[in-house]
Amino acid sequence: MDIYEGIYNKNKKLIDIAIEKIKVCEDDPLHFVGHTIDVVNYVKELLEKVPANKEICIIAAYWHDVGRSVTDKGHEEESGRILKEEMSKLGYSNEMIEQCYSAVVNHKRECIPTTIEGKIVRDADIIAYIGRNRWKRCIEEEPEALDKIIEVYLPILREEILRLQYSKDLFDRDMNLYVKEYIEIIKNKKEGNNLDINREENIKDCYSNFISNFDVSDKQKFESIINEAINIFSKINRNTAIYLIPSMKELYDNVK
Repeated sequence: MDIYEGIYNKNKKLIDIAIEKIKVCEDDPLHFVGHTIDVVNYVKELLEKVPANKEICIIAAYWHDVGRSVTDKGHEEESGRILKEEMSKLGYSNEMIEQCYSAVVNHKRECIPTTIEGKIVRDADIIAYIGRNRWKRCIEEEPEALDKIIEVYLPILREEILRLQYSKDLFDRDMNLYVKEYIEIIKNKKEGNNLDINREENIKDCYSNFISNFDVSDKQKFESIINEAINIFSKINRNTAIYLIPSMKELYDNVK
């Protein structure tokens, strides 16, 4: 059993309560359970480099957005309030309750947490602006939900918002993995490309590039897969289509 499995087992009731409460936000692509998991995973990575109380960090990571099940504005304080109530019911010590509470209520962007646990949870939540689960869901379902993150926060996130150096390192790593390409797509859109008018040609271009990786000697097969791609993506925009290109290999293999 690794240390995090032990922490989860020890605090299972408390963590499970948090997960159930945050499920109320499941329709929000920015703050659904997947975002919470992103934050927990970033907390674990930060703890590899930054010494801190792992148990406090993990509890606070699971609970940081629970208040959104009640309100968005001031959700940090609401998360802390509910956490205190539940920890008291489960018999946690006052010291443990206060430490977890402090890490939760101070995770907003403008805060400077007074504890290292608070700094880790806050930074993990900020890095999770580009968290894998959030990004994947938004790209697939609602790309516009990322507009404010891309246009307002990403330019200042690294230098002005993140506090820990290793947080910046993680941000750089994941920006390079899957965000930069999407930013370029958004920039092209903002520069005036009419994606509705050009959708068919854009999708053909996307899949022409995709197909070029394979030996396409049969023109009829080529046209068939392009037309199928257009049908599949006729109701979504090019931003989303680009990220689904890899899944088209199966379709290509099955073209008659």
